[in-house]
Amino acid sequence: VLAPLTARFPDSRHGFVTEVKYLPRGATTTGRVRALAEQVERQLRGYLADRRLEQTGPGVRFHGIALVFHGWELAHSAEVAPPAPQAKSKS
Repeated sequence: VLAPLTARFPDSRHGFVTEVKYLPRGATTTGRVRALAEQVERQLRGYLADRRLEQTGPGVRFHGIALVFHGWELAHSAEVAPPAPQAKSKS
């Protein structure tokens, strides 16, 4: 989790959660990169939905960054959007 230093930069309102997966260079890539990409994006959606993340940086919008490497080459990268804020129910 890369949270902004709001104490020093109070106007910073963006933070980042990065997940990296690695596929060894000698591994066959048929479908493996896609499977890892789906896995990393699913994990990031879970991290971004965790209420504890909000406590890390109140008022900060966190972005998910998914990276999959095949050996030393970047095989997949994507920004994973945080879940839409849920409206608070009136009880």
